[in-house]
Amino acid sequence: MLDLRSDSLTEYRTHLNRIADLATGAGRNVRAFNPGITRFEIMSSKRKQAVLQAVASYRRILESASIEGISTDLGGPTLTWWALRSLKLVPPSDLLSRISLGDAVEIFDEQHNLLFRSLNAFGASAATIDEVFSNENPTLEEREGTWLLARLYHPVGKLAGYIRTSR
Repeated sequence: MLDLRSDSLTEYRTHLNRIADLATGAGRNVRAFNPGITRFEIMSSKRKQAVLQAVASYRRILESASIEGISTDLGGPTLTWWALRSLKLVPPSDLLSRISLGDAVEIFDEQHNLLFRSLNAFGASAATIDEVFSNENPTLEEREGTWLLARLYHPVGKLAGYIRTSR
């Protein structure tokens, strides 16, 4: 009999390890998860499904950017544009001119689930990829402290209300 919990955990860890490999290739030392139990293992089935989908999407964005020759080294406007395009989001016309190469960018859905995080954002935190994707956003922000929020949202600011889907 097939154990779906084990299969989803294996898939989740595979995605995390691949993302960590891509980050390492871009010069970022990011841990996939801490030894032992992952946060994913203790989530509800509904939350697991959402997190697994988000991690798989994030992996596809980084891999496709790498294949297309888009630098994932620092993030910046080109990778942000690629992520927005991959997520079928349409930013305001001046958004990319407000993002510089060294900025950390995060994109969330309406439920505050993380969809994309530039590799620069990992440099602002010691969190693992597992912690970043599996924590509820307010929980992660509280743990990291307010200085992280200021750093992540500067200079672009919170623009979630200004981005629409192209679907």
